Amino acid sequence: MGPERRSYTVSELTGEMRGLLAQEYTDILVSGEISGVKLAASGHYYFTLKDESAQLRAVCYKMTARYLKFKPQDGVAVLARGRVDLYDARGRFSLSLRRCSRRAWGAAVRF
Repeated sequence: MGPERRSYTVSELTGEMRGLLAQEYTDILVSGEISGVKLAASGHYYFTLKDESAQLRAVCYKMTARYLKFKPQDGVAVLARGRVDLYDARGRFSLSLRRCSRRAWGAAVRF
């Protein structure tokens, strides 16, 4: 008989996953196309970054959005810099943007 498996509550597991994501993905670059933009009353932008095969939720908080040189819009190709976070209440992870710039597909952008 093998070792006993640990049992997690949902809160315990999402908390541990949030910690792992926060350690590993603190300052990353992600390129993709913006889709499903929603501007909240708070001034935060919520949208999806997608490519041919996958999609990732993203948030651009009001203080970051103030410094963007464009307003996030559907269909815009971007290079986003930020960190991956997990929202425990919904069990979803997303990219919290620190910077974001428009880009032509394949074009190099430096931060």
